[in-house]
Amino acid sequence: MSEGINLKQLILLIQEHKNLSAHFCLDVGCVLPQADPKPLLKMINYCINYLRQLGNDDMQIDLDTHRWGYLLVLIIPTKLSELPPFNPEIHEQLKPFSATCSLLIEPSSYAKIEIKFHQSHA
Repeated sequence: MSEGINLKQLILLIQEHKNLSAHFCLDVGCVLPQADPKPLLKMINYCINYLRQLGNDDMQIDLDTHRWGYLLVLIIPTKLSELPPFNPEIHEQLKPFSATCSLLIEPSSYAKIEIKFHQSHA
């Protein structure tokens, strides 16, 4: 991952190391300018582990390119109506990546984490 962080490659690396059962829809060309992927790797791992505790079905992982940047969406079916506490430090740790995070639940249906990476395209 020399010239920045390739999000698609990073997600597939996580999937390989975690032996994660998931459905993927990953756009190509989603590259962040930062050089060190380790902090982002830890944050994405936290989000995956958080969602995995909510259900046993396969996760859906989408990475999309938008005019404003990139959107990473992690979704898992769940029977829960309320979510356990989410680490609030994640929001602060995403700032160096010009990213924001939101956690949503559709009670007894699914839980979703969206990470928006705001990037200016050349």
